[in-house]
Amino acid sequence: MSRLDREKWRAEISARFPHHVDVVPPPMGYSRSEEEEIMEFLESRIGTFDLFGAIADGTPFIRYCFQHAADAQAFRERFGLATETATLKKAG
Repeated sequence: MSRLDREKWRAEISARFPHHVDVVPPPMGYSRSEEEEIMEFLESRIGTFDLFGAIADGTPFIRYCFQHAADAQAFRERFGLATETATLKKAG
């Protein structure tokens, strides 16, 4: 997939699911129980979220995109995640 295609794909996801929670994974990854909790949360919302990985200012992160603001807020609160949105730079 070309950089332009990735940007278009990310823009489409962001348009369908406009409420974002950006997560920088821990350097050593998540524990099995943390991963299972996150998956359980997401599985209960199949069809109302998407996600993708990206790099902003050299830092890799995962952007969880939700259709409903309440789901994004619940995800953020449940997992104690930052509320800031990373800025993706356009290819240029």
